[in-house]
Amino acid sequence: MQFVNLTIGDRLVIVDISKDVRGGITLYEACWSEDPKVLAIAPTALEAVSKVKDRIMTMLNVPQKPARILLVEDDEGAAEVAKMICELDGHEVLLAKNGVEAMVKLGTNQIDLVLTDLNMPALDGVTLAKRVKDIPVVAVTAAGPATLKKLEGLGIAAQVTKPYTPETLRQAVRQALVMH
Repeated sequence: MQFVNLTIGDRLVIVDISKDVRGGITLYEACWSEDPKVLAIAPTALEAVSKVKDRIMTMLNVPQKPARILLVEDDEGAAEVAKMICELDGHEVLLAKNGVEAMVKLGTNQIDLVLTDLNMPALDGVTLAKRVKDIPVVAVTAAGPATLKKLEGLGIAAQVTKPYTPETLRQAVRQALVMH
């Protein structure tokens, strides 16, 4: 047998690139403490991987398709940074400067995810999160533990604390999209 190992997060995907008795390629998933389980058998490694693409995408926390994100942020500079990060991942981003604008856009657009600052004028992010139904919300804040305590029980999919790195924001968005 001839194997190619791919580490995906804490998972190991093993591709047996030698032909098996059926003349196919076998793709295994192995966990560090379990025996490997067969994920797919196909004539080529590419076909084997494509058979389990959705599962691999989930393991990588990569959304299956680009999402339409409503970014709610009153600071123009912070909004531009977050917008650029999301667009680089292929997402479409709609902007709102506060929760009131966000509620209007939620009523008139198909939105896959709300990415909101918590401290804003007119309608803050905590109140907005309470009003959003059936759409994952990622909360972004520079606030301390008292504000984060307010988020408990609101169904916030992920939290990001400012200042954040691009990868931190990407991970929070991916997590929220995959989990919903």
